[in-house]
Amino acid sequence: MRQIVIKIYTLMYVVFLLLPSEIFSQFSDDFSDGDLSINPAWYGNTEDFITNSDYQLQLDAFEAGNSLIFTKYNIPDSIEWKFYFKMDFSPSVSNKLRVYLMVDTTVEDKANGYFLEIGENGSNDNIKLYKTIDGESSLLGEGTIGLFADSPAEGYIKIQRRSDNMWKIFYKTDNSLYQNDFEVFDDDFNFKSGYFMIKCYYSSTRKDKFTFDDISALEYEADKQAPKLISASLIDENTLQLNFDEQLDEISVLNYDNYKITDYNSLPDNILFDEAESQSVVKLVYQSGFESGREYEITISGIEDLYGNISSDQSTTFYILDKPELGDIVINEVLFNPNTGGSDFVEILNKSKKILNLQGLWVFNQSSGKRTAISDKIVIKQNEYICLTEDTLNIINNYFVPDSVRFIEMDLPSFNDDEGNVSLQLYSNPEEYMNLDSFDYNENMHSEFLDDVEGISLERINPDGITNDKYNWSSASLSSGGATPGYKNSDFYIVSGDKSGVYLRNKIFSPDNDGYEDELIIEYNLEKENSLMNCKVIDFKGRSVIDIMDNITLGKSGIITWDGYKDGKILSIGIYLLYYNIVDINGNKMEGKLPFILAQKLN
Repeated sequence: MRQIVIKIYTLMYVVFLLLPSEIFSQFSDDFSDGDLSINPAWYGNTEDFITNSDYQLQLDAFEAGNSLIFTKYNIPDSIEWKFYFKMDFSPSVSNKLRVYLMVDTTVEDKANGYFLEIGENGSNDNIKLYKTIDGESSLLGEGTIGLFADSPAEGYIKIQRRSDNMWKIFYKTDNSLYQNDFEVFDDDFNFKSGYFMIKCYYSSTRKDKFTFDDISALEYEADKQAPKLISASLIDENTLQLNFDEQLDEISVLNYDNYKITDYNSLPDNILFDEAESQSVVKLVYQSGFESGREYEITISGIEDLYGNISSDQSTTFYILDKPELGDIVINEVLFNPNTGGSDFVEILNKSKKILNLQGLWVFNQSSGKRTAISDKIVIKQNEYICLTEDTLNIINNYFVPDSVRFIEMDLPSFNDDEGNVSLQLYSNPEEYMNLDSFDYNENMHSEFLDDVEGISLERINPDGITNDKYNWSSASLSSGGATPGYKNSDFYIVSGDKSGVYLRNKIFSPDNDGYEDELIIEYNLEKENSLMNCKVIDFKGRSVIDIMDNITLGKSGIITWDGYKDGKILSIGIYLLYYNIVDINGNKMEGKLPFILAQKLN
């Protein structure tokens, strides 16, 4: 008799160990700890589940059947459940999911409470909410037909039960906002504590195809925050799309006076608000379109969410985002021979009057045939610089870089240290592209003043000048640190256009690479393009010193620079004359002499 009592006692002790020993007031589990026994503790058929390499709960059963796991928790009057699920197949009666939100026992045929179910034969698979009384279930409500009919059936589900016993079921199939699927009222059960359970029904081919994550049951607090305007963007020249952080009340959305655009004397002509698409997106249609290159500011007010919260004034900017065209962007600076262990960079400049999107722009080295693309949406505004490099930190550590500089860290095609090519291309399809700019660089383009050009960039002098005009490029000054990545070049010069003919912009220069008047700048403004120019320097005795240009073809306007060197040596300080002659395409000639001084700093 004693042995029987001991056996009964032992059996009761084993059963006690299998029951939950702790109750969480509420719980949240993202499975990042990889442990199903704590925080919270899960019970049931835990041997059929694993935490996978993505730190998600995954079914991993041995054979066909059904598996149940559960945890116990305290249930507040107002509660919100959330979870992510994935069934890597199209659900059916044999392969389906049941989630018990709150029940009073883990014995299903005796349970009282509520559960969701996804999975049925046919293509109507949706979210169904059931009530179970002593194990007998009845349908309370169901959502969008066919929502989870395809393979994989995957999404995020949120259920709110408020203290007034109103149930709201939401879903989303990606990282967008939750959509309100359906609502029901039921007040039969209000447990103070209960069980949350997940049950998977599966055939042998689906025994590892269920995945779960971010499961929580937390006290629900009513939304008291007004809707926030996340962004405003033009989807065409007449339609402005506003994105909010939550679902909106339709009546407030359709009030035309709630939308004001600064310095734009027009209310929307139409407001599009499609509840089926998303109750957080508003499209404003204007009959008079918006201008390219102009930045607008819109202020919204009086927009209400589904909980009666009304927004105060909120403002944001928007603009037409154009694709670059020929002449819009230029290669403005290139570092092709960095210091040992350093990184190349390519600086680009938007010299257009448009706001451009650089997505799809390729950086190409025609010498090697290698190219890489900007894959993300990158906005570059008028007169803005962007520095492209593989190692942003390296550039920041090696050069002076203002806080305002914008970098794009990306793979670049390798560039030779002596000579090569940098090109910018925009593809409309895999076979068609536009060459936006192309620069053939050479280390001989560096200033002769420099003994070592390693770590020194080549800077474009005039953004409007011809890219492959060697006179339009110069070494970055030593006073700037040898490069100006992402901001105005140390050798920056714009043709003024205030004079015609040929003239000197600086009549005194000192070729010491200190960043101030290092080169003689010769500017020309001609009536016609494609004229031929000869240009040489004459000393005060009338002797020819050096030919700067010999039958070089000119554009209509531009600049020519000379660094004061001949045969690797700087000329003596003194007064010189610049002699030039030009012949246009009709044979008309122009010539002249311009005096200048080659100076140097006094020690």
